[in-house]
Amino acid sequence: ALSSENEDAAANLHLRSQEGVRLTQELADARQDVQRYVAEVKSAWQRSQEAPLAELLSLMEDEEEAMAMEVEIDEVQNACRQLQRHCERTHRGLEQKEAECERWRARGVALRSQKH
Repeated sequence: ALSSENEDAAANLHLRSQEGVRLTQELADARQDVQRYVAEVKSAWQRSQEAPLAELLSLMEDEEEAMAMEVEIDEVQNACRQLQRHCERTHRGLEQKEAECERWRARGVALRSQKH
């Protein structure tokens, strides 16, 4: 009976270890995504701040170009806000996965120490 319990615990530990590896990879992937999103947000924000809207519009010769530029600026600002929201959601998810990973790691350590 004890041997069977040990085998079950070892199999469970192996499964948890595999899941830990998968979660660690997801965490690394999410971190890369977050870094990319942060860079995109910073770049979009910087572009939107480099030339104020009034300056850009005063430099344009016809109203059609001004309207097209306004639309483009609105789209960039919307994209920036969406990226910020996505970045925040991804960051929260990353923190949750990190905490989950730590819980699994602690369980694995506890199981190992129980075996010895």
